[in-house]
Amino acid sequence: MRIGFSHQGVDDSVKQGHGARVRVFSSSGCFAVAISVALAWWLPLTLLPAQTPQAGAGVRGTVVRVHDGDTVTILTPDKTEVKIRLLGIDAPEAGQPYGSAAKKSLSSLVFGREAHLHATGTDKYGRTLGQLHVGDLWVNHEQILRGMAWHYVQYSQDAQLALAEADARKARRGIWQDAKPVPPWLWRRQPHKKNG
Repeated sequence: MRIGFSHQGVDDSVKQGHGARVRVFSSSGCFAVAISVALAWWLPLTLLPAQTPQAGAGVRGTVVRVHDGDTVTILTPDKTEVKIRLLGIDAPEAGQPYGSAAKKSLSSLVFGREAHLHATGTDKYGRTLGQLHVGDLWVNHEQILRGMAWHYVQYSQDAQLALAEADARKARRGIWQDAKPVPPWLWRRQPHKKNG
């Protein structure tokens, strides 16, 4: 059976032969189908977010944004923005005591500087997880040592981060100045008034 084309619009007739049913389309209908198929293949490729680094990958770039006390964005040499969640730490949220101080601390460490990330995966929000270094400084560790973040034991069993938190607690730095600071993972579960 051969598919024919009519020039008067879509021909809804159905040709039969050898047990097959073939619908006959106009040339303009075939063109529309071809365009639709091409767009269905190409359009999703243009809407995909930048590829996140693979676990174990090293990523270098300049820190161009500090979102809070444990999240930054770097711009790689190929102009790709990579949003990074520092692994193993949890800093106070915006609106939480020490939230602003934690962001300022992280900014003083990394903003505008060349950084190297050892990526370990991605979180449920699509952020790249990993250990961030500026020169010889391990930024994740330094935020905890300054008392600007908790060791996030739910996701990390790193002994060095645990020791950094113990040191910050003992010295009563940052969040440890409060008698009973509320960890961000508990604070996020509590209802909070919206500024209005």
